[in-house]
Amino acid sequence: ARIAAPKWYSHHDLYEGSGLDLFVPTYQGLQPQQLAVQQRLFVFWRSTKWRPSESNELGTSWIEILAYFQLCGGSLEVGAPDVTARRLSFKMQLRQFVQESRRLLLEIATADAHDLIKASRVKGQRLLPYGVQQHVACIEGVLCMPSDMAKLMHDMLCCIQGMGKSRHLLKRSKLRMGKPIPWTRLLKRSAVCELAEAHDQRLRDRIEYRGQSLASRTT
Repeated sequence: ARIAAPKWYSHHDLYEGSGLDLFVPTYQGLQPQQLAVQQRLFVFWRSTKWRPSESNELGTSWIEILAYFQLCGGSLEVGAPDVTARRLSFKMQLRQFVQESRRLLLEIATADAHDLIKASRVKGQRLLPYGVQQHVACIEGVLCMPSDMAKLMHDMLCCIQGMGKSRHLLKRSKLRMGKPIPWTRLLKRSAVCELAEAHDQRLRDRIEYRGQSLASRTT
């Protein structure tokens, strides 16, 4: 079946949410590649804003969080890309993002943060407006973002089930994730935001605090 794409991405603005209360990770026992990924994820999660979901409300899908991570300049690739290597599928990248995020957040999230990032118990088709006719894994928290980012998020989600070059006409079906991430072509290196700068600054400062919530510090 074919459906018209929604006119906009339904979202909550930044002022409606608050940051996650996180400790600074120790990064012990990690290989260099995994260390780089964990550092990027820490900067990303530390920069996000959330609000609790209402009763019987789906939170945010991991697909949306991955899209926002990449929209903010995040990447799971370390080092120069190998143009001869086969690109990871959408499914594999999503799985890696979820696993690495959970591994990080299990260590650094406070009790209040865990309430937002735990799996949602509400069943539903969160991405049905974008043609994804199935349940997708969600967390309890509702991601908040500025309107300009929400417009780009809308375009990225339309790529998932977009038909041809048109992002205004979507295919309504179960999600197929064997190919590379569909919104990659929309992301330009010039759009990589302040995430990399924030990450580099934190590395230069060599933050090594442990056991103290960042919410209680001035950064």
